[in-house]
Amino acid sequence: MCGKYAQMGMFPFQGTGFEIGANDFVLDIGHANTMGNLEAFLEREISHFHIHDNHGNNDEHLPPGEGNIDFSAIQGLLRQNNSIKIIENKSAEDALQSIFALKNMGVK
Repeated sequence: MCGKYAQMGMFPFQGTGFEIGANDFVLDIGHANTMGNLEAFLEREISHFHIHDNHGNNDEHLPPGEGNIDFSAIQGLLRQNNSIKIIENKSAEDALQSIFALKNMGVK
């Protein structure tokens, strides 16, 4: 669930007996930032990250370091976590910049 649904209290499969197995929590870092609740989600066990940056107002899908998300505060979690990591950008150039930024953080 991304941040916007959690803030609204909308968990579609909550209480339905729907088993998600090994697929736990997907954190879309940029979406959580636009909702102002990124820090709260970092406390959860995360199985899957969607990685992009923004300035907090719009979902800009910028490379890490181009918006206002403090990736230095997240990089340890991204490095130690064996989860799936997806970069979300609007161009191939931005995707390459994202890969470079993540490699500089030691994220594989």
